Amino acid sequence: MEIHIGNRVAEIELVSKEDNKVVLTIDGKTFEADVVMAENGNCNILMDGRSSNAQLIRKENGKSYKVNTHYSSFNVEIIDSQAKYLRMRKKGEEEQNDRITSPMPGKVVSFAVKAGDKVDIAFTPQINEFRLRRSVQLQITAMRLHDPKPLCGMILEDELPVTEASSYCPDRSAFVKAWRRLQALGGSVAADLDGVIRQCPHGIEPERFCICLMVLCELGLLKTVKPGSVFGAKMVSGSAKVNLESSELIKRLKARRS
Repeated sequence: MEIHIGNRVAEIELVSKEDNKVVLTIDGKTFEADVVMAENGNCNILMDGRSSNAQLIRKENGKSYKVNTHYSSFNVEIIDSQAKYLRMRKKGEEEQNDRITSPMPGKVVSFAVKAGDKVDIAFTPQINEFRLRRSVQLQITAMRLHDPKPLCGMILEDELPVTEASSYCPDRSAFVKAWRRLQALGGSVAADLDGVIRQCPHGIEPERFCICLMVLCELGLLKTVKPGSVFGAKMVSGSAKVNLESSELIKRLKARRS
């Protein structure tokens, strides 16, 4: 941790502590001391055969102290990982209103995602108070690459969970992409879930693509091979224009969103 003593900044690491015996490093140099704490913040420090008394007065934030010795007084501020986070957060507070931050200690050894990947995040909301200001922050507890298969499977089996799927309600541009993609692939929907996900055109999510397929079946633009199943469905040649807003599936999704 960093210790600020006036204008002096020192990097301090506690190496060991056994009873009153303390071993620590200050800017990489090792020191051994015998520290006895008394009541009211008074302490006696014995180091290199010399004894010193000091009084520590803790301030309200719990990270700063006023230290009084026989000959002088000075302010000490402890900058640990939490204090560093709060300091960075305060510095960029105006810019962080639309961001998710995660004060996770530890070392990142791998990061198996790239820009543009969709991820699922688990988080817990927290109320942060700093210098009489209160704000809501989201602390990330877990993250993984998004897997579209569970929701896609439910959509294609006509077991649409409206709550989860409403955010994927397709607009007209999504239907155009889905239709053109099917045309480019010969006019047939894949025979299984993995194949359908692979058919998904660039620029829309697999879940949105699956809803498009279900609506196209509902409106008669795709002809099913197996009753009640979109797998293997084929585009209907010479299909007339239809009103996508008339789809009951689209109505259900939009009703949920509103």
